[in-house]
Amino acid sequence: MTWCRLRIGLLLPLCLAMSAAPLLQQPTPEDVNIPAVRVTTRLVLVDAVVTDKSGQRVKGLTQNDFTILENGKPQKVAVFSFESRGHEVAPPRMPALPENVYTNRPEYDMPSGPLTIMLLDGLNTPVADQGYARSQMLNYLGTQLQPGQPVSVYTLANSLRLLQDFTDNVELLKTAVQHFTPQKSVEMQMEEVEKLLPNLHITGDTGVRGRGPDVRLVFTRMADFMNEQVKLAIDARVQRTVAALELLSRRMAGYPGRKNLIWVSAGFPIEITSQVVQLTTDADVLAQGATAPEQQVRVETSYEENLHRLAAELTDSQVSVYSVDARGLIGSTLADASNKGTNELGLLRTGAEYGAQVARSSTAMQSGQDTLLTLASESGGLTFKNRNDVTAALATSVADGSAYYLLGYYPESKQWDGKFRKIQVKVNKPGVEVRHRTGYFAKDPTQWAKSKDKSHDPELNAAMSFGAPTATMVIFDSRVAPPAAGSQVKVPVEFLVNPRTISGEEMKDGGRHFVLEFHVAVYSPEGKLLTHKDTGMDAPIKADRLQAYLQQGIPFKTDVDLGPGQYRLRLAVRDGRTGYIGTTEIPLKLAAK
Repeated sequence: MTWCRLRIGLLLPLCLAMSAAPLLQQPTPEDVNIPAVRVTTRLVLVDAVVTDKSGQRVKGLTQNDFTILENGKPQKVAVFSFESRGHEVAPPRMPALPENVYTNRPEYDMPSGPLTIMLLDGLNTPVADQGYARSQMLNYLGTQLQPGQPVSVYTLANSLRLLQDFTDNVELLKTAVQHFTPQKSVEMQMEEVEKLLPNLHITGDTGVRGRGPDVRLVFTRMADFMNEQVKLAIDARVQRTVAALELLSRRMAGYPGRKNLIWVSAGFPIEITSQVVQLTTDADVLAQGATAPEQQVRVETSYEENLHRLAAELTDSQVSVYSVDARGLIGSTLADASNKGTNELGLLRTGAEYGAQVARSSTAMQSGQDTLLTLASESGGLTFKNRNDVTAALATSVADGSAYYLLGYYPESKQWDGKFRKIQVKVNKPGVEVRHRTGYFAKDPTQWAKSKDKSHDPELNAAMSFGAPTATMVIFDSRVAPPAAGSQVKVPVEFLVNPRTISGEEMKDGGRHFVLEFHVAVYSPEGKLLTHKDTGMDAPIKADRLQAYLQQGIPFKTDVDLGPGQYRLRLAVRDGRTGYIGTTEIPLKLAAK
């Protein structure tokens, strides 16, 4: 990566030259809806949904009605408000951006009302259940969606894909959902193949009796191999799912207020286990009164910590998860397992194999539901299981986002040791329930710069992927003006970064030392990466210049060499101290000479 040092005298005119674009609307310290993670003194925000015994939202509470505790210790509430986000008040109309100017500022596509994100998870959901969830969504959109209830639609298969950005236009949303085609992920196909094999580890030869020890050995080794492949497949879809939800978190970080994520999925196993059993012989099994040895389970990999950290990242962006078990009323799996005779490979089933398959199916179902429940409960949302109730999840999330209490506090403990801190919110009113985030990790964001691995940067790679959701953790404007036609031209790419959304180290004179990365990736319209340019900037800004930059923004200019044609440019700005990223994607057409 190429680095340069900010030269105040030369780049300030560029900043003023870009004043034709709307100046960054700087947030004030009182604007508590933006993520308070840009400074060392961290403001922890907590959305609290308060309901009575009938499930109705309780309004009219005051700050004195609430007590907030961190690791059991009361905290002083610094921020308190009742957030009522109905659709009756439209967001302010933003001025049109000048030609060739682009931005990732949320206010330029900020709809009215509580924001709801639908995520159809094809990576972790059987095909038949994907189809049913799709029909449920279409039914809700066609019959219950109200004007002023903005919804966006994403799908997760090979990657996270945006089908429709926020809108309350029913036809646009229905068209987006109809474009979702149920398909089985490669990872789940691998797991299905493994289920076809007889459960050889129960007796040592189940399903292949009478075919000789060599055959039993072959199937035993085949089962061992497939079992290892299944573990790899599960791990792959866990990592891809977590990465996708992190992308959504960064996409929504710049939007103020509570956001609700409807995650329609069968989930993934919360842990990978293996059976520890003692193999028996044919004689043991056939002997009168013999029973299969008791199964012991060993946990090989647990994803519980991944879920805790994911929930914390989502709630830092004020995203609450409403998870819907896409499997609905589950009975077919166990019914299929009860079929005796031969299995799908034509091999003999035994009572032991049947019982083991039923147990595996039940355990897998419960493990997936544990994942859905963990992420929902820790982010202040809800879980809907055994009903496939997309409609109820959507209605509840909209109601929660329309009426909740926002509390904020500065933790008394200033030791940023990365450990999890538990949050409790209590209300001094009888008969009420409170849902809220369960805690956060007390990490120092600036430690990212010391621990990052420059040779492996999955976060940046994901952010720079063609068509990936726009990230709003760092806010910036950009200008890409096509130069005069030519066979090969330098295309100028200008950035103007909102310094309020990045972390600057305080200098002795009261100024700030910023470290920024600028990334430009050039794609063909079909999504093929053609070229990229990565540049860094070291920007110590003295105190007497700081206010000018806080008002105008931090400018930067680079260029890319391109010939005539149509392109998609993916732009990113990364805070070099915290690793937070902002992105945007813009079209570019260069004429031939």
